Amino acid sequence: MCYFNSIAANAKDIAARYGKKRAGDGAPRYVVAAFSNPEYPVVTNDEYVQIYTWGLIPHWLKPRAGESMKDAAIRAEAFRKSTYNARAETVFDKPSFREPIMRRRCLIPATGFFEYHHSADGSAEPYYIFLKGEKIFSMGGIFDFWRNPETGDETASFSQITTEPNPLIREIHNGGKNPFRMPLIIRPEDESKWLDPNLDRRSIEEFFKPFPQSYMDAHPVERDFSKRPDDPNSTARAMRLF
Repeated sequence: MCYFNSIAANAKDIAARYGKKRAGDGAPRYVVAAFSNPEYPVVTNDEYVQIYTWGLIPHWLKPRAGESMKDAAIRAEAFRKSTYNARAETVFDKPSFREPIMRRRCLIPATGFFEYHHSADGSAEPYYIFLKGEKIFSMGGIFDFWRNPETGDETASFSQITTEPNPLIREIHNGGKNPFRMPLIIRPEDESKWLDPNLDRRSIEEFFKPFPQSYMDAHPVERDFSKRPDDPNSTARAMRLF
């Protein structure tokens, strides 16, 4: 689900969109917002836009009895690759997610996302999906902090929440390992509420609805979209980060 997100906007625009400060003072860099390259900007209650790692590592993940610090770090990285997404239906039950969903929610900026439509002949065509009239919109996520037992370095990581799809996404995202899912999209007027760490479970669950189809649109893109991040004419062009 949501193997590629698009954030075709620069650091200044992202920070301005959320009334935040830009993180870092180095030269801008380009990365494709995909699972194979998981650093991504997220918005929390901090005054700065953050750069977190995609794939949540829970803070409680510790070395097992007799396990070396190095092996524990390797296991944590493997664990991260299983938590790119968190299903809304089970997010309160999964040990990795049930604490972050209550206290550590974030916004994931995006200009769109990509899904594949599967045909009866076995072929798959990628589609770019976006919100009408919204240059940058927010997906709902959760985050946590984990300390590497070998190096002592702390990793801030996040998962993207998914929900049942609306009719548009159901028609497009009809195959693969986890079909018929879509990202949780947060309305601009609800963004501050989503970040409120004092919400109770019922208030959080009110967000878990498919975003209305009428506010969304989609079109097919070239199959090699993920391999052309520097093409200025490509919808899938890389994001300019901090």
